[in-house]
Amino acid sequence: MKTVVLISAIAEWIAVKPLFPDAKIQHFPFGECFEISMQDDQLSFFHSGWGKISSAGSLQYVIDHQAPDLIVNLGTCGGFEVLSIRVILFWWIRHTYMTSWN
Repeated sequence: MKTVVLISAIAEWIAVKPLFPDAKIQHFPFGECFEISMQDDQLSFFHSGWGKISSAGSLQYVIDHQAPDLIVNLGTCGGFEVLSIRVILFWWIRHTYMTSWN
């Protein structure tokens, strides 16, 4: 499955990048992005920037160029602490990709 994670706020993007230290940061027309593999799936992370125009433009770019099976919008309204963003991302990865946790 090809999954794209869109992240709009810079604080959230800064919180996510260190979770994948081996990822090679690349650029697309709206900001930074990187790809990782998890099990048999490809996950692409895109920093779209905040606001309706950036979010809509980034989403359309991703649909046109990545043709993902799943799009996850990782973000908050009003903001969370960096730790909270990491907890949310770990929860999503755990429930999506990890089948057995002790």
